Amino acid sequence: MSFDPTVDYPLGSRRPDLVETPSGLALDDVTLEAARAGTLVASDVRATHATLRRQAEVARATGRTQLADNLDRLGRV
Repeated sequence: MSFDPTVDYPLGSRRPDLVETPSGLALDDVTLEAARAGTLVASDVRATHATLRRQAEVARATGRTQLADNLDRLGRV
């Protein structure tokens, strides 16, 4: 799956297919209704390591290297 940090940002609106929760839910499945039904847990509103790494690529492509380094570090934890 290709990703272009200069075109695909913001991920949530331009490439929602690349965003998922730690439990594997698609971004479109993160809804208030899902929370009420109990199919959404607190950890599902956290960014995954893959999302953090993609956000780091976006930051690096825009010259924000310090932010990119920090996001990369979080994406490896």
